[in-house]
Amino acid sequence: MPGSSPGMTKNLGSTEKVKNMDFDLSEEQRLLKESVEGLLGNSYDFDQRKKYMAEKGGWSKTVWSKLAEQGLLGLPFSEGDGGFGAGAVEIMIVMEEMGRAMVLEPYLPTVVIAGGFLRHGGSAAQKSAHIPAIIEGGKTFAFAQLEKNSRYDLGDVATSAKKKGNGWVIDGRVSGDNYDAVDAADADALYRLLEEEVVPAFYDRDAKNVPHRWIAVVKESIRTVAPRFSGRRMVKEYAERMYAHALEGKAVTR
Repeated sequence: MPGSSPGMTKNLGSTEKVKNMDFDLSEEQRLLKESVEGLLGNSYDFDQRKKYMAEKGGWSKTVWSKLAEQGLLGLPFSEGDGGFGAGAVEIMIVMEEMGRAMVLEPYLPTVVIAGGFLRHGGSAAQKSAHIPAIIEGGKTFAFAQLEKNSRYDLGDVATSAKKKGNGWVIDGRVSGDNYDAVDAADADALYRLLEEEVVPAFYDRDAKNVPHRWIAVVKESIRTVAPRFSGRRMVKEYAERMYAHALEGKAVTR
């Protein structure tokens, strides 16, 4: 699978005008989109989603197994680690369809976040211990990055990890201790953003059915984000600069 859309300029950090950007999906990417859309279309409707929410953990192990069977859990991992070596565009395609279906399964924390840490900062032993299990659907992760006292100051950390025997003792409490509460808070914030800002802007249209407020948001996003954004670089920098020791200290396996 290609890692980026064909025709996209490489130097996105330049202040010069970005040219020749091709946002069309390749044939493989279109097939991926249709495949995920078909899988979720058959697995998720309103009643099914309510049923999944009532299951232990708040999501469906059956759907998670289907994602594994279709190869979606191994998408970003290298072929050497048993994956497909896909890039940011393919991950965004999957995440878009999951967002459309309001999927409950922990794809983001397990495959994207924990998977990113393992790919960019994990040792050979850590990769062999965790990546195959993620790809097969047998292991999920939660990223316990926040503490109640620190809010968004990542340097304010009270939790400690101390070596004991052949393991570690973690002393302290982080937001990731309560997975349901964290997921509920994230969902609430997302729905409030959609309900109070995104949806009103999109449906506020003039007599010609043109959503001027929404178009202004889109143009501003393109102007400010397109020259700088790189999903691959972002994950790499988070792993290398800020969370290099997360796997040893505060990445919690569920």
